Amino acid sequence: MKLKTGLINLFVIGLLFASCQKEESTEATASFPAQEELAKNWQEADLAELFGTKNNSYAITPKQLLILAGDQEVESVRFIPGVLDNELVVTFAGVTTTGEIMEKITIYPEERFITQGLKKCEMQQINKAAITDTKVAQHAIQPATAYQYVMAWEQKDVNKLEELTSYDGQRLYHFSYPASVVKYMASHTSSDYISLSWGINEKDKMTPVFLPLNADGEVTIDTKRADNPYDSGSCCPPDCN
Repeated sequence: MKLKTGLINLFVIGLLFASCQKEESTEATASFPAQEELAKNWQEADLAELFGTKNNSYAITPKQLLILAGDQEVESVRFIPGVLDNELVVTFAGVTTTGEIMEKITIYPEERFITQGLKKCEMQQINKAAITDTKVAQHAIQPATAYQYVMAWEQKDVNKLEELTSYDGQRLYHFSYPASVVKYMASHTSSDYISLSWGINEKDKMTPVFLPLNADGEVTIDTKRADNPYDSGSCCPPDCN
């Protein structure tokens, strides 16, 4: 299973799921469009054509997440939708309090059947009381909830995509986590990758769901090891501070 990533400021691109092996390559940054162009394409995209029927997700290594969140000036990590070559890509970006992007990496979508893996794990239970960081506990979700979110996205009505991806008529710009939550998520996993999959939350809005994956791209939730699923954090709009 191939994992495509577009490199901007990090020195890793292209992860390959094949025979439990990973290969890395590099690509010149000049060949990659500016973030503003990707975001503009997302705002103007035909959502029905963009999402189609594929069950896409975006996988990143824990090491890459730690690099994004590790700069002392980084306050949050944003997950920014964009469109490139008629595909929905997601940029993972470490952002300062002033909104400056310190590091970023753009991930291409890969089709994975996430719900099957989640179905096997949905009876597991997270002990949120054991998570001492209150911000982390706030965003950790039960496997059954993650399954409901992702399944709802797979069964979405394409005629409601604009409503699902917008607040007060404004299409979503980005989702974000405090840097401390990303550090916890990345440093407390024994999985090879952390995947962003799309779901629909209780507010009937599109939301990222973060899940641990092994080298074969299979969901590896293990609440005893803190390999937990997480929800989206905040989103802009409405929270664009």
